[in-house]
Amino acid sequence: MPSNPALQINADTSNNRLLGWEVLEVRGADATAFLQRQSMNDVVALDSAGDSGQSHWNGLLNAKGRLQALFLLLKVAADVWWLVAPDVPAATLQALLRPFVFRSKLEFVERSDLVALGSWNLQAEALSWPSSRSSISREQTARFAFPCEHGTRELRIEPSASPVGAESATDANWRVDDLRCGLPRLS
Repeated sequence: MPSNPALQINADTSNNRLLGWEVLEVRGADATAFLQRQSMNDVVALDSAGDSGQSHWNGLLNAKGRLQALFLLLKVAADVWWLVAPDVPAATLQALLRPFVFRSKLEFVERSDLVALGSWNLQAEALSWPSSRSSISREQTARFAFPCEHGTRELRIEPSASPVGAESATDANWRVDDLRCGLPRLS
């Protein structure tokens, strides 16, 4: 395998679907407080940044402290959060969180209308972990910049009116770059 698997991909990488990425939306008046109690990183600090489009890596631990799910937590709007999970179905995330809802004013929505697309920019200045950038547009397209060995990668979560074909080579190359840059993937 070459030192940079992205070099094997066609120059047009703008619409290459990534497999296994799903989004669970948590929304409601108690969504921020609920996620603060259930996840392993500080959600309130992310929320106090004010702007939508703020994100960080987060996860769910079991009672013994073992990682059950790893995801990008993205603030979409006030009291609306996306859990963007690379290896855990949205239904599984919901099943892990639902027992702790009690009387919290929130709801879970599996966003099956969203797809994950990946592309490489080998001309950009390289990022290093834990550096990443994120944003969300009014059209609810989320963008995340990830590091890779030579340049950057962009993960886009966007609405899809029609199914986009998945390309297994793109997904495999994305996973290799994740490993090379130190991002663990759960299987």
